[in-house]
Amino acid sequence: MNQPSHQSIVSVRDVSLSYPRPPRQGGTLDVLGRTAFEMKAGEFVTLLGPTGCGKTSLLRIIAGLVKPTAGEVSVGGLPLDAPSPLAAYVFQQIALVPWRTVRGNVELALEMRHHRAMTKSDHDKAREMLALVGLSGFEDYYPNQISGGMQQRVGIARALAVEPRLLLMDEPFGALDAQTRRILQDELLSWRARTGLSVLFVSHDLDEAVYLSDRVLVMSARPAHILEQIPITLPEPRTAHDCRATPEYAEAHRKAWALLRSQNALGKGAAA
Repeated sequence: MNQPSHQSIVSVRDVSLSYPRPPRQGGTLDVLGRTAFEMKAGEFVTLLGPTGCGKTSLLRIIAGLVKPTAGEVSVGGLPLDAPSPLAAYVFQQIALVPWRTVRGNVELALEMRHHRAMTKSDHDKAREMLALVGLSGFEDYYPNQISGGMQQRVGIARALAVEPRLLLMDEPFGALDAQTRRILQDELLSWRARTGLSVLFVSHDLDEAVYLSDRVLVMSARPAHILEQIPITLPEPRTAHDCRATPEYAEAHRKAWALLRSQNALGKGAAA
């Protein structure tokens, strides 16, 4: 993994989030409660927690798509009050534009970021990002002509095209089959090594979280906060080693699962 610098790319300070409940219920639904963490530039950090605990809500707050009820977020040292130009978001649902080609979908991100007509440099950047994610030769295909794994590559190329410092990824591989997921996990590590990106990742997959991350932030049941931060130390580069067979992997997996299991039990008790 890339060695993180001492500069924070993300700072979350006592963030909470609540929504009004339907009128018949009254009151509020507390999603996040006094959540705080720092993320250094160059880190790969995964948010892991029980289903419905607020992982995606926290990611959207950091993306500037949702305003917190209380607390402060900064990205790249700047207070966040709108989506940061330093960040790009890869959604759980890829949402490619069906009438645009693979290249056209990547170019759309550049059009929206720069608010101008495409230049030769923009076209070259789109081709470069498609080559990076292994889609050279598929530039003129349409989304319905390529596989789900290839569509996810397009979504990642689209995010990388705007040259972000921070990549926000909301369960990007969750809908893929196990084999494709493992392939894209390895490719993500390779792309990150080549670009030097910081990655904040949301996952329900414990194996995925431990394998990809420098640090796993285990979240509590709702209203969520960071229950524990688990540093991950595995042989590098991870794609060249059988990391899942190491004692370090087994210990991190065991610790994270024990925390998750306790929170899932709490959630069931609260729902009963």
